[in-house]
Amino acid sequence: MWKSWLIGSNWKRTLVRALILGLGAFVFFRMLLSPIHYQAEAMSPSIEKGQMIWVNRMQYFRSEPARGDVVAIRLAGDSVIRVARVIALEGEVVELRDGRIFVNDSAAELEDFQLPHEMIETGYRSEVVAPGQLFVLGDNRRMSLMELHTQGAMGRVDRSRVIGKVLH
Repeated sequence: MWKSWLIGSNWKRTLVRALILGLGAFVFFRMLLSPIHYQAEAMSPSIEKGQMIWVNRMQYFRSEPARGDVVAIRLAGDSVIRVARVIALEGEVVELRDGRIFVNDSAAELEDFQLPHEMIETGYRSEVVAPGQLFVLGDNRRMSLMELHTQGAMGRVDRSRVIGKVLH
């Protein structure tokens, strides 16, 4: 009785159905929508450490990231992913002035943002985002900026490394 319910009347058809279902799930989760177990604190409080998030890999297939989008960025291989918010797009001028971030001479609308004192004294002044790049930061600005400042990257990422838009 259980055998006919589980396998059906023809085991070959059941095997074909299972293979098609498995292939469909693989394509869905690999190519369209990818789950990520987020393990960093750079996006806190928007995305908490340990939270499961989903990345829409098709979002930027025909369009480009917009300012304010939360994106997943491939750092190394498929397993090292960074999540950050797009602050500026290519060709825009990013400037740190008076403890705030300005994009094209307009103050970026960032909640609870204050640059660490050491960055105001030593750091970054302004730059034009290069073609094919984005300027990104995590929502936990203090941690995100200090991390970027010590690495010297200051939020620049190649557009080709963006794998999709984070759904949260």
